[in-house]
Amino acid sequence: METAINRKGFTLVELLVVIAILGIIAAIAFPSYKSYVQKTKRTEVQAEMAEIASKLQRFKLANFHYEQSRTTAIPPVITAINLTRVGYTTGTPVSENGLYNYSLAFNPAATSWTLTASPISSGMQKGNGGLTLTSAGQQCWYKGKDSFDASADTCFGWNEK
Repeated sequence: METAINRKGFTLVELLVVIAILGIIAAIAFPSYKSYVQKTKRTEVQAEMAEIASKLQRFKLANFHYEQSRTTAIPPVITAINLTRVGYTTGTPVSENGLYNYSLAFNPAATSWTLTASPISSGMQKGNGGLTLTSAGQQCWYKGKDSFDASADTCFGWNEK
């Protein structure tokens, strides 16, 4: 009398097929996920840059200028404020998410400024591109360029993909 063996489970071939399918799905999904996370982190920094711009404008409204000091020489030598005057502990702070370095530059008369956010070389935003915001409201993203020349490189809007 023969008894039927009731086997339960998966064969090795079935397991390999499932692993291969999961690998293909992961290979497709991971770059999309990484791109989404980078865009989210860039958007966080854009919001923080807008807040810094607001603080700079409040400083100007309260003081009527962006000057730290002015000499009495002719022509006067003007020293513009830095980011410590709007609440940071250093003149070149790091973004709240820790992925960008900020810098603030003024024209010689300290009447207009450009705020720059450059990705930290060891961070996840490396290669995603730097950002600038000017006192005139121009928003630029230098797509794919972590070190850039704002006067020469192509400026994409902040909402570009």
